[in-house]
Amino acid sequence: MAFPSIDTAFSRFVVALDIGGSHVSAARVDMARRDLARGSQQRREADHRSSASDLLDSWASVALLASGTPMPVALAVPSPFDSTTGVSNMTHKFTDLFGVPIREELQRRWVGTHLDHCPITFANDADAWAVGEAWSGRAKPYNRVIGLTLGTGLGSGYVVDGAVVHAGNGVPPEGELWNVPFENGICEDVASGRAVTASFGAQVHASNASPLPHASPLEIAHLASNGNKMARHCFHQLGIDIARIVVSASSAFQADVIVIGGNVARASRWFAPSLRNELSKHFDRPPMVRFTRRYETSTPIGAASMALWPTPNVG
Repeated sequence: MAFPSIDTAFSRFVVALDIGGSHVSAARVDMARRDLARGSQQRREADHRSSASDLLDSWASVALLASGTPMPVALAVPSPFDSTTGVSNMTHKFTDLFGVPIREELQRRWVGTHLDHCPITFANDADAWAVGEAWSGRAKPYNRVIGLTLGTGLGSGYVVDGAVVHAGNGVPPEGELWNVPFENGICEDVASGRAVTASFGAQVHASNASPLPHASPLEIAHLASNGNKMARHCFHQLGIDIARIVVSASSAFQADVIVIGGNVARASRWFAPSLRNELSKHFDRPPMVRFTRRYETSTPIGAASMALWPTPNVG
């Protein structure tokens, strides 16, 4: 994996923030160890429906607590977001931050603190997760990586030689796979936690069965562990659908590995076999399939490492 060397004048540590819809977490990333510094993790509740001022106050304070000394700051944020200017284009959440110059607002809050004048970078959260896995996780030995996060929705990131790519053969626009057309809908309709819940609910309704018709993916995984055939079928189909999405949307990318995270990955034993089997039908040398061991911590690690690359590779 061709990662640039770390300039010690840049910083051994980067404080990285992972911006979620209900909370913000921050940690100091040890760039030499490619891991979170022990005892540095901070978390604060911060609902995306809050005012811009309240959200930015929370982000600023949690960064100060996690950093402790001067160092670069990296934020992993949902899309759509202009990572160059630091301006949110989101209208579905964080609505009060739309058009706000976040870099300038954070810098204003840090005047006179140890983060005063420290550089601030932004990265898409799905990209950051994929880079984190490529830099220090399950995709570390590989050059061409597709990172998929299966949560409520579908996140994706494409990495070549350690750098994010947002265009090129087999790369969807901006590297975002969730809204790529697939069959009669989009990819997220069949590859997400929401899709697993909907599939199970449809089976329960069709069979007039009673167990947990609106179950979460982890509840459905528990049912699968107890031998529930409908639950097992849902995950079997999920594996097939993920493979078919990769084949239809990204076969030209020629990934060496597909690394999968998100909460649904905790049920990987139930869909990994069908995923690998379906890929083997379409590739002479199918990409490796690996499942994260880090889950959420790959995102701040990736955001910190992306501070080494100011803009994504678009080739």
